[in-house]
Amino acid sequence: MTSVSVCVPDARIWRIAHFGPARLHQVGSPDTYILSDLMICATLSDTAQEFAAILKRLSGRFAFILETERWLIAVVDRIRSVPLIWTLDDFGNVIVAQTADGLREVSALDGQTVNAGQALAVAMSGYTIGEDTLVSGVKALSAGQYLAVPIKGGAPYQDYYRRYAPWAETLSDWSKSRDALRDLTLDILRDLVVASKGRPIAIPLSAGFDSRLIASGLKHLGHDDVLCFSYGLAGNREATAAREIAEVLGYRWTFFEYTNALARAWSTESDYDAFRRYSDSLTGIHFAQDFPAIRGLRDIGYLPRDTVIVNGQAGDFISGNHIPAILADPHQIGAASAIWPLLAKHYALWRSLITDANREAITTLINAEMSAIAGDAITTGAAGSLFEAYEFVNRQTKYVVNGQRCYEALGFDWSLPLWDDRYIDFWECRPLKQKAGQGLYRDMLRRADWGGVWDRIPINELIVRPIWIRPLRLACKAFHLPFGGPAWHRFEKRYFNYFMSTLCTYGPAGWMRVASDRRGPKSGVSLITEDYLRNLGVQFGDAVHLERST
Repeated sequence: MTSVSVCVPDARIWRIAHFGPARLHQVGSPDTYILSDLMICATLSDTAQEFAAILKRLSGRFAFILETERWLIAVVDRIRSVPLIWTLDDFGNVIVAQTADGLREVSALDGQTVNAGQALAVAMSGYTIGEDTLVSGVKALSAGQYLAVPIKGGAPYQDYYRRYAPWAETLSDWSKSRDALRDLTLDILRDLVVASKGRPIAIPLSAGFDSRLIASGLKHLGHDDVLCFSYGLAGNREATAAREIAEVLGYRWTFFEYTNALARAWSTESDYDAFRRYSDSLTGIHFAQDFPAIRGLRDIGYLPRDTVIVNGQAGDFISGNHIPAILADPHQIGAASAIWPLLAKHYALWRSLITDANREAITTLINAEMSAIAGDAITTGAAGSLFEAYEFVNRQTKYVVNGQRCYEALGFDWSLPLWDDRYIDFWECRPLKQKAGQGLYRDMLRRADWGGVWDRIPINELIVRPIWIRPLRLACKAFHLPFGGPAWHRFEKRYFNYFMSTLCTYGPAGWMRVASDRRGPKSGVSLITEDYLRNLGVQFGDAVHLERST
């Protein structure tokens, strides 16, 4: 007989309900009728595979753990908006948790072995690959997966009930797709207004497409209870454009300034450490950029406690902006064509780790994950679509979506309208030619021009800040002209990016650590990743190999 331990971190978010002998832990609002069908199936069924057909009917943002007399069933939604991890103890009993700390409550997690392959993946990208986590013997539910464990004995079963399969595209007329996208976007925003139930909606507003879409779409629908804010270095291009957008729309806007000194200060505080631990499901680093702004604006009262925070994630990804130009050609077929673009785009956090041996190790993991995600399509699907599917399950749902933990840790509700299931369904079947360069998305937004903020306000205009660094930077750039572009970019990252980073991500490390580091960190995220791995007992130096510290 298998016993079950469930460890979830926040009673405000997770709820427990009893249905006779069954017990349900849930976050979000999975459909009650579908859950009822699942309980009936769990009472009658002897095979775990039968649950998938019922789970496929679920929609929305949720996670749940169902305990019955015969089965334990753990489920995450299509985007893994709330993560779940699990392990078996020495006696074969199952432990399910949201966080690493949850597992530590009931198991000797700190004594288990670090998974070296996944540690390398995290060092190079910030997140793991597939179902394995950073600790051997601990598994994660990937986006759209479920776990079924027979209580009376038997092996755990983990599989997908929904996959993101953009290779199964359908042909569609451009203008009809554009009109359908416009109408669908407004429908989703209308539902957001209804779901907010009169609470203020707060938007982290930038110069790009996605947060501007949400703000301008809400204005177009006549919704005025919107708070906008931006953050980062004083005078940064994102904030300058955001202020103008908010003024045109007639929304309140404020700015929360970041400095490297502030970044060093908050990175050592106890509530930041609590947020970091709350975000840790052993699948990658926390999403740190919002934390000081959300906390600061909450503390000064700009964000009321009942605010619903709505960001633009992940409109750029879902609409095609991450597809490399080389893979936008639908005649590029199979996972083999997607491997090198994946390595170049997502596995380059440290220049010293970009070696043939490490690339070969990561390629082996990517191929296994591609096979699990795509099945037979691994050789027949368009390479650009396979690239998308891989990033969806790994980077997007393990790192980007994990940014919602910040809002929960600080006591706020949140919504992700551009991760709505209807949006996923729409973009999943668009042909590559409509997604390449975000062609369809950009066309719809510029033609709709909600709120009048799409033609006259620059989108992602490049401005070098702070102003004082410009002459020094230009002089150094001129000096490096004989040595070529790569030499200049290495120099700029090492000595200038500390001051130029809009989000001050290098701040916690300090300039000397950055300037003296010869391993070639790509960004401040590289240093966050190194610190995260060090806390797990993993370190790497100038050498390219990861090893368990003693």
